[in-house]
Parts: sequence; C-alpha cells; structure tokens
Amino acid sequence: MNLSSRITIALVAILLVVVMMTHQMEAKRIRKDRLRQFLFKLYPKVTKAKEFLETELDVANVHYLYGNRYLVSTTRKRAERLLKNHPDKIRAFRRGNRKISKRLRKLLEKNSNKPIEMNIYVKHNGRSCNTRFVKYNKEGKPIKKNNIDVSLSATFDMMKKKIPSLKRLSKNKWYLKLKGKLAKRAATILKSHHHIHFIEPKERFVNHGFEEVLSRVDPLSEKYGSFLSSKQQWVDRADNPGVQKMWKRGFTGKGEILGIGDTGINTKNCMFLDDQGRTDIPTVHRHNFKEKPTVEHSKIHSYYAYADSSDIEDGHGSHVSGVAIAKSQDKKHAYMNGIQYDSKVAFLDIGTKRGLSVPGDLTEGYFPYFKAQGAKIVSNSWGSMTVDGYTSAAREVDQYLYDNPDMLILFAAGNSGRSGDKTLTSPGISKNSLTVGASQGNLRSFIAGLPLYSLHLQDQFQNMIKKRHSPIFNNPAFCKSFDMETPCPKAAEKAKEVFKKPSDYCKNSFTHKMICTGHLEKKIRHHPYQFGRQNMATFSSRGPTHDRRIKPDLVVNGQPVFSARSSSSDSCPVPLVLQGTSQATPLMAGYAGMIRQYFKQGYYPSGESSDDDAFEPTGALIKATLLASAQNMNGSVDLNGQGKWAPLSPKPSNKQGFGLVDVTNVLTFKDENDGKFLFQDSQNQLETGDKKTFCFAPTNEKASIKATLTWMDYAPHPSASVTLVNDLDMKMEIFSEDELVKRVYPNERETPDRRNNVEQIDLDSLPEGADRVKITIKGHKIPHGPSGFAF
Repeated sequence: MNLSSRITIALVAILLVVVMMTHQMEAKRIRKDRLRQFLFKLYPKVTKAKEFLETELDVANVHYLYGNRYLVSTTRKRAERLLKNHPDKIRAFRRGNRKISKRLRKLLEKNSNKPIEMNIYVKHNGRSCNTRFVKYNKEGKPIKKNNIDVSLSATFDMMKKKIPSLKRLSKNKWYLKLKGKLAKRAATILKSHHHIHFIEPKERFVNHGFEEVLSRVDPLSEKYGSFLSSKQQWVDRADNPGVQKMWKRGFTGKGEILGIGDTGINTKNCMFLDDQGRTDIPTVHRHNFKEKPTVEHSKIHSYYAYADSSDIEDGHGSHVSGVAIAKSQDKKHAYMNGIQYDSKVAFLDIGTKRGLSVPGDLTEGYFPYFKAQGAKIVSNSWGSMTVDGYTSAAREVDQYLYDNPDMLILFAAGNSGRSGDKTLTSPGISKNSLTVGASQGNLRSFIAGLPLYSLHLQDQFQNMIKKRHSPIFNNPAFCKSFDMETPCPKAAEKAKEVFKKPSDYCKNSFTHKMICTGHLEKKIRHHPYQFGRQNMATFSSRGPTHDRRIKPDLVVNGQPVFSARSSSSDSCPVPLVLQGTSQATPLMAGYAGMIRQYFKQGYYPSGESSDDDAFEPTGALIKATLLASAQNMNGSVDLNGQGKWAPLSPKPSNKQGFGLVDVTNVLTFKDENDGKFLFQDSQNQLETGDKKTFCFAPTNEKASIKATLTWMDYAPHPSASVTLVNDLDMKMEIFSEDELVKRVYPNERETPDRRNNVEQIDLDSLPEGADRVKITIKGHKIPHGPSGFAF
C-alpha cells in the first residue's frame, strides 16, 4: 500500500470520527432539548417559588408536590441553566420517576397473561419548546383558549396510532386494557410523553355495606313486622344522638335535596312513594343529565339512569337512600323514616347486575349531575379496594371540591377494619371529602335485629372470599383457621370444600365468631358492654392514610341499621338490616343537611330563624360544624373481629377520627340556657404570611373551648407522597392579665400540623385565672392562593 492510499484511508477515518462525534453531539443536544419531567427542590427561604420557576423556565404549569418540591416539564438544558444561575435558590433537581404507581409496577413485573386495566392521568404543561401543536392567529400570537384542548387531543391521536386500544374517558383521563408484555410496552411508551403525568391500575368500586349483612330473608312474616313496630324506639332513626331534638325543632330536611349515587332505588317501595299518589318518576339520561326534570315527585327530585333505572332485590341503593330520606305514609312503618325524611333525593344509578359502573372521570360525569340538580351534599357509600396510596379518583374528588366550595361530598371509609390500620379505601382517602366511619348502635337494636340473622350472611361471606383482592386474605385469624400463612388467597378454594351446609360455619374458628348465630346470642347475653354507642364497629376501616393524615374524619352509627328493603313482591316488606360504613354515610349526610338548614334559615347567630341572617354555608363550614359537634368515644373496639378487644384511643385517632357526631352539641337556640356560644367565620381568605386573629373572653372559670379549622385544599399531583398543598396553621394562646400562660397547637401536637387540612383544638377546661383566649390562623405556605377557610 503506497503513501497516498494510506493518507486517503486516514482522512476517511478522521472524517468518519468527526461525523460520529457530530452525530453524538447532536443526539446529546436533542436529548437536552427534549421535554422531560423534573423535580426541583428549592430552599425554604424562596418566596413565590411557583412564579419564580414559571418565569425562569418559561413554562405555564408548575405542579406543587409537597414541602419545597415542585414538578415541572421542561428541558434538561433549561434545568441545568437554572441550577447554575440560581444556586442560592435551587437546592437540587432530578428526573421525575414516579409516573407509574407502585401497584401498577408490581402488576407489570408479574408479566402474566391476564389483562391489566390502566387509568392514565394527562395534563397540558403550558408553553413548551415543541410548538407544533400550538395554533396561532393572524397576528402570529398563540391562541391560548384552544391551546390546551388541541394539544392534548393531538397527543391522544398520536398515542392512539401506537396503541390502538387506548380510549379517552375525559379531557384529562385515558383508559387502556392490555395483556402482559403488551401492557408493559404500552406503559413504557406512555410514560415517555411529557403530557402524561401518572399511570395507575383501574380501580374497581364496590359497595361498603354488603360485607356484613344481618338479614336478607326469613323471617319476613307479618308477625315479626308487628314485633318491630311495637319496638320502634329500639330501632328508630330518632334514637341516634340529637336527632329527636332536631326533629322537634323542624329540622327534617324540608326544601333540601340530597345527592346519592348507588345501585338504584325501588321507587315502588312504600318508603319512597309520592305523598299525592303520583307514579311518574322524574328520570334523566346521559344526554340531558344536567337538565331539571319536568315531572314532580315528593321524594325523588331526579333519577339519573346512568347504569339502569331500577334496584336489585334487597338492593343496597334502596337501603342507604332509606337511611337518609325515606318517609312512611303511616305510623306503623315510621321507625324506618330517614334522618331527613322531608327532603328529596337526586339519585345517580351506578348499579348493574355485575357490580358498579362508575363514570370514568368523577369531575365530568358524576358530580356535575348533583350540582346541576341543586344537591349540595352528596353521599357515596362505595369505594375501591385500593389502600396503598393517593389515586386519581381521590384527586378528582379533591379538585372538584376545591373548584366548587359550596359542595360537601361524603364517602364511606370502607369495611376492612378487621385487617388493621391503613385500610381506608379510595376515594375516601381524599383530603377534602368527609370520610365516614361506623360506630355501634345501642344494645337494644342488636337484640331486635338478632332474629333477622339468616343464611344470607353466609352467602355474603362467600361473596367476600370470591373477590380476588379481598382484604380478608390478609387477616391472620382467617388464614390460621385454614392452617395457612398470611396472605392466603388460596383459602377461597378450600372454603368451597369446608362450607357445604349452614352448620359448617359454626365449626370453623373464624366464621364461628363472625357468623354463627349461637355465638352472637351468647356474646349479647354475657358481654353486653361489647354492644353500645361508645364502641367502634369492628369492620370500620381505619387510618392513617399513606401520608399520615387523620382519617376517617368522623363516625356515626353503622351497626346495625334498619331501613327500606327492595322487593319485587311486596311494596312494604319487613325492613332490611345491614351494617357497614355504607349505612353510616347517609346518616352523616342527614346531619350535614340539618346544619345546612340551620344556616340557610338564619338561626346563626341569634338562635332563632331570621331572613336577614340567612346565608348559604360553604361545604367547609358544614364540615367544620360537624367536626366541632363530635364527642370523644370512650368505649372499645374488636381489633380483628375475633374477640381481641382494646380501648379506643382519645380523639383524634385513626379509628374514631374526631369522634361521634351530635349536632346538638354545637347548634345553639335562643330558648336554651345551656351556656353554649357558637362563632363561625367562613368569608376570609389568606395568602402566604397573612394572619387572621380571633379573641374570646371566657364567661366563667369552668369554661371549655373547642376551635375547628377546615379548608378545601388544592389537589396535588397523583404521585405526591404528601397531599397537603396549601398549608394553614392554627394556634391558641391563653392569657391571664395579659400574661401568656398556655400555648396550644391543634390535633394534640406540640408543633404546627403539616399534614392535615382539618385542625382542631379541644380543651375541657381553661387554666386557672384565664381571662382571654387568642386564636391565630396563619397562611404558612399557600402556593395556590388565596385559600379560603372555615373556622
């Protein structure tokens, strides 16, 4: 090889190296310019951090996570430049890596051939380097009005070409169902796009009242019906704390509309009949669910036939609706009247023969129906089996309540208490909703309900073990009864062999204590203290949430509850007796309705009705008033349903929340001379650093004081490990002759609360010589302000 050939080869090699290096540099530049999600951690001293990041990174949508952490979609180049230019403000940044939930990652890692259903949460990230989806007007300015919808729509179309089975549930939520490796590959494709913020398994929603059924068949005789009618005071709704007193004052829900979503209502049942004999039901359908119905009915304001237009035999929906709004046309069945028996219901039917069919996006397909129909209080006795963190459904609840402060939405806590703490279900884990736990009823209601124990309790046990992810498989006592280690999903197959006839349930160590009627009779006879209002129901799900928030919020009676039975053969059958947080939730909604009626009719502050003082209370104010009315439960709870009893911890706790509700503890009336004083404030708003101060002078040395603060908080990113966004602080300072003698922080803490958007200080007595109480509410950190509150 001559010299010229060698030189030629060397030049070609050098050229190839240059091309390769140029290609690598271009690839590196492209990677730096590609939009990715970054998590920025700022120093605490930085004020207006959200606006600072938006300006420096030239983006329009910065997502606050928790603490000083913010999630931003930007380029790596801009992120590095920001850290270089502002080392005193940016502590660190890293690539956001929590787009796929832990539960979904586990499902994908199993790599099975079973279909995996996914919900994809999408959101536009504002201005970006990639402007091909942005439309411009004639002057060359971007069209902001349609920018978000067009961009997300184009992103969906692009992804649809790669993943044909992708479906759009709403503007910000997609759905996908694929098997094994295909699901894993699809999740990898989806998470790479900057518009996609979070991917989680689709939640399966169930009712929270069918876990424990006390009666579904015999005795349905007239003889037993007469027995219940003669013992009305044993099972009457008026036997709940404060109800009889409020009824006598006319707080029965007249003029109010309560929202309920469930399996359906048997409108031919005598407890839901029109008082003028009208039989037409004001039904609405998907194409017109926001329109007001033209048909009048004294009990059914509107019936949204979303899944179907009826209830099943012995249906859950008829029962929970009866707890809230049922009204008998005769005295014989008056004991089944609802707590707000003069109110109407706006009902959304989500029940099918196969289970619940809940709209894919609650903010667009569920809650707007209730608001359009005038229902400002919505009771939901359902939830998923998800207990491992914040979900998109919980976020939808929080976002809707933040955007609609006149609403109050209630959710059942769930019936997985036998499996211990951290068993709350979604969407009940949401922070803005009122999550309801279940306490026991009085001893006499258990005695009256005992004859109604039936074979269907065994059927419900069978239904419980048929659920693949049922919490009962994590119960050590249940697994031990089958000689298996915890968890024990294979026990379902063994149970089919063991339980073939009714007497078999009394032979198994677990079902003997849970189902066997003889054992329950013995417990009532020998251990009456285990049945009473001061006890928590064993099945009631317990907190805390994944980020250590206090839940449930409050408890009311959920065991046992007598209410309307859906029957195709009898219009006025013997009541159905159920127990569950499902039954507690509509009862709590009834209490909320009483408080709403109190403010709407102008009872505050004078204690008597006045048109001049009437106003529409916010959802936060109703929630705060319910929390203020709660009293500490000093009973006990069976920790696992197998006789392991323990005393209840004082409120606030993970079992009873802030306690047992009795609205007569807080609502004042002019003709009463009980020394109560009520003050409320729900008109103020705070930004970061703002303060609001309230001062009170105790009237006597034995005075007690309870201060409650709530606010509807901004919805965080679904992957946030701490869900609190706008953080308000409350503290109480007690003075004696201008000298500070005591400082108190809420929720039994020694420092400000950094987790909850519910704060309460409850003092049974004031220090000796106290003559002034000062309560300060401060906006500690409010990235999405201003923040309203109810005090």
